[in-house]
Amino acid sequence: MSPVLVLAALLIVITATGVLTGLAAAADKNILFARTFARASDWSKNNPGRRSAMLNSRFGSYLMEFPAVILFGMLLIVALWALFGLLEDVVMGDGIVGLDRLVYQGLQSLRHPVFDRLLVGITQLGDARTAMPVTAMALFLFLILRRWREALVFTLAMIGAAAFVSGLKRVIQRARPMDIYDGVAEYSFPSGHAGMGIVLFGMLAFLLAARAAPAWRRAIYGISIPFVLLICFSRLYLGAHWLSDVLAGVAFGLAWNSALAMVYLRQVPLEMPTRMMILVLVATFILAGSLHMARDYQRELQRYSGAPFLNQRASP
Repeated sequence: MSPVLVLAALLIVITATGVLTGLAAAADKNILFARTFARASDWSKNNPGRRSAMLNSRFGSYLMEFPAVILFGMLLIVALWALFGLLEDVVMGDGIVGLDRLVYQGLQSLRHPVFDRLLVGITQLGDARTAMPVTAMALFLFLILRRWREALVFTLAMIGAAAFVSGLKRVIQRARPMDIYDGVAEYSFPSGHAGMGIVLFGMLAFLLAARAAPAWRRAIYGISIPFVLLICFSRLYLGAHWLSDVLAGVAFGLAWNSALAMVYLRQVPLEMPTRMMILVLVATFILAGSLHMARDYQRELQRYSGAPFLNQRASP
């Protein structure tokens, strides 16, 4: 079963990157499709009847986003399949769990002070102390712009993700590779950085890019995807998680975002001041991340310096 789950993990990453990058690269086609629908909508207003009523209905609006809905549906199925497979392996102690210690030991043998400093900084950018101000600012912007549907979807995404990750950690109670946390944070499965990072930055990227110009879509996805992958890798490199923890966080984040995206696309997304929102959110992210690093960087660097020591309670 291990090769199957390894393939599933690779498939999740490839599919996620392909779907998000594909949506960005196909922005011009989506705009052409939207223009075609707009022409049909104009025709329907001048020619009332049953056919025109269908074009103006919610069903007609749903058709305009149907290709994206299909892609998100496929991603949802793949991600859920991988998540439940990983959960089964962790509970039973077989399958991909056999790779956990090998990956941990392999990455720890590659540790270098320069990369330690870099990846501690990356992992801090995915911490709650950086993510919470960004979350609060994004919700504030949606509300003052009266984008109620976006505010609701974003709130559901963050609350649902936090509840799932925290709840599953308490249920599984899997020990981390190294003993560096207390309370519920000492539990390893699934990775909160991976799951919450994908939900936060992935959902923001989706909402901001939904009606953005093609160039902005490519920029949003082209930055957010590598950044989230770096956060995930930092958790493995620093020894904070097992491979299966991070993959489970990725699988959950993709599944949850995909499910919410499918619901959101039942109506055509509204125009938003994308540039202004991006500038404000990036400024908030830089400020929050800088303050977090200035206050906690040395302590975090010392915390993760003990990563090569394998937690004796850990049994992947």
